Amino acid sequence: MRAPTATRAPTATRAKAPVLSARRYDQRGKPSQHALFEGKKALKTSSGAPVRVHHEALAEAICKASRPFERFGLLDLAMQAIEAQSHAARAREVQRQFEAHAAFDLLCYRADPEDPRQIGLRKKQDQEWQACLDWAAGALGARLESTALLTPLEQPTAALEALTKPLLARDHWRRSALLSLTKNSGSLVLALALEAGFVTIDKFIECLCLARLGSEDGGSEDSGSEDDSLTMIALRHADQFIKLTS
Repeated sequence: MRAPTATRAPTATRAKAPVLSARRYDQRGKPSQHALFEGKKALKTSSGAPVRVHHEALAEAICKASRPFERFGLLDLAMQAIEAQSHAARAREVQRQFEAHAAFDLLCYRADPEDPRQIGLRKKQDQEWQACLDWAAGALGARLESTALLTPLEQPTAALEALTKPLLARDHWRRSALLSLTKNSGSLVLALALEAGFVTIDKFIECLCLARLGSEDGGSEDSGSEDDSLTMIALRHADQFIKLTS
């Protein structure tokens, strides 16, 4: 098993962050919005929707980010939220992705306990991963099964619904961050555990590193390929995004 990797994104050496500013708009009876501008030009999503956020802390963080990849990471999550908010088809696709990942959650697929090379890794997975699955069972009512087999495991329908149906009540900003966490880790359970405060982002990454096949110590955030490093950056951006929009 290997942790899913993030799509390559611009890094500090490939792109230069533009100078951005935020302008506040107040409407009676509605939350304030902060529109983002590059110079005098309003930023827009790929579909042409203006980039306006309801969270002053997020707008400020995007504009003041000193590192280009941090700005692009937060801005991309904001744009995805706006796209889902503006287009019902995109919102439905987000929900379908949650459901697809829930059916094959990373934490349910363990190393082979009969393989001497995997014994240490399996023990750590049983300790760290099972704790998150137990949390999901108790806090969410989602009791998932686990296996060491490579074939897909059919999970109880009630457990999958307990994981995914409550996501429909989250706003698009939270769903954007949760989807990034889920796609970059392969685990909706881990994403929800982070959101709830059951795990920290450091513990999240530690759990994810246990998916590295054949690693007795589970690897580390600093070891691995450039794709792995980009995955870790994306996870930390999503965690920061949740904090800024809470």
